[in-house]
Amino acid sequence: AGLLLAFSVWHLYYSRLALPVIFMLTLELLALHLVLRAFAERPNIERQRWLLVLAGLSFGAAAYVNNAFFIFAVAMLLIWAWEYLDSERPARDVLRSAAVFFVPALIVALPYLVVLAGDADRAGDHVRQVALTSTPQYMEREGVSAQASYVLANIGRTAATVLLRRDVEAFQGGRTARLLDPVTALLALIGLAAGLWRLGKRSQAYIWILFVAGIVAAGLTGEAGIFGRLIVVLPAVFGAAGFGLHWLLTWLKGRVSDAVSYGLVALLLAFVAFHNLNSFFDETGGLAASIGEPASAGDGRAE
Repeated sequence: AGLLLAFSVWHLYYSRLALPVIFMLTLELLALHLVLRAFAERPNIERQRWLLVLAGLSFGAAAYVNNAFFIFAVAMLLIWAWEYLDSERPARDVLRSAAVFFVPALIVALPYLVVLAGDADRAGDHVRQVALTSTPQYMEREGVSAQASYVLANIGRTAATVLLRRDVEAFQGGRTARLLDPVTALLALIGLAAGLWRLGKRSQAYIWILFVAGIVAAGLTGEAGIFGRLIVVLPAVFGAAGFGLHWLLTWLKGRVSDAVSYGLVALLLAFVAFHNLNSFFDETGGLAASIGEPASAGDGRAE
């Protein structure tokens, strides 16, 4: 999954021009990793608490980086709700662990939240600017049924944009690109499908929670800057692609030799790298020709 992400269009483009977006992804991954590690350390309560504190600090720090933090916050609340409902531990123990996580996060994020509350009018204006309900297309719909259908359709289009759509104007200068190459998209779909049968495992549940929360939240906003807000979904998408690759290797086990299986994986990774690098550096229409500020930069905290 890490190799697929390293050669993705997201990484090739955004990591060069929008450091806050990539830093947001780093803090998100760090917080998720530490939470997963903490849940695996149940016998060692002291170690679990330290991991949760570090996870909370990473989570709180993300508030200063990118507005996508608020989508991540929703996903993190859902993750803890899942833990509360699905855990074999007493509810009191889960709530105590949640407090160990959220209190440090709140302490770190508190200065930003205080400033945000003090400038609530400007924050509200920004929310209204990106909200789907403020778009002309939504306001043209008459009746709750028509408006609800439009919202659901936009959420569906957002999911299709991430996984399937071919021509996405994600870059300035009218450049278009597939946000995921065909191989990564197929592996992600396989991984998500396979994960439905393993939702009892935290890693699979977290991927689905991140994916659904990110897609729904981004789908409730207009297209301007939507690709920056979708940064929250990347761990889910590329994690699912990694699970898809794992499923493929498992399916091939016993059908072909290990050498053939590993050779196939190498070929898939080589195709992804060549496809995306070629898309980026193509002189006639590649993304490198449109170097400039990415469309999502306005989502950053610099605004």
